[in-house]
Amino acid sequence: MRASVAKLTRRWAGAFDRKLKQLAFVKEDVWPDGQVITFLKSPFPMYAGRYPHVSHREIASALRDPKSTETVSLKSIRSSQGEVTDVGVKKYQNGPDKLLPILIALSDGTYAIQDGHHRLTALWLQGKASTSATVVRNYG
Repeated sequence: MRASVAKLTRRWAGAFDRKLKQLAFVKEDVWPDGQVITFLKSPFPMYAGRYPHVSHREIASALRDPKSTETVSLKSIRSSQGEVTDVGVKKYQNGPDKLLPILIALSDGTYAIQDGHHRLTALWLQGKASTSATVVRNYG
């Protein structure tokens, strides 16, 4: 049984890597530790207009409020950064870290990523349609 689970895990990881390689290549960079990092185009469209600025106080308030956690469709999310790193996305290939909430600001009816670009990209690569996120509604 353990061998079959390991085999399925390897197969699933291979499928994840193949999907990751389908994201458009942007550039490679060598970090100070010598690791080569590949930057890939984010699967999420860029946010149009002035990106919403949310303060630490507003984020903390939303994190304390259980009503701010909601299910958000990945199709409705817009990004503030045009690229993600392969290493950052692979870190979450088995699912997002439950201790790190995905933070999204709702601005003019559009969900704008505040924190969680790599986690959301990993969910998108896994074929997920939606995710739970902390949504900041009152800011600025």
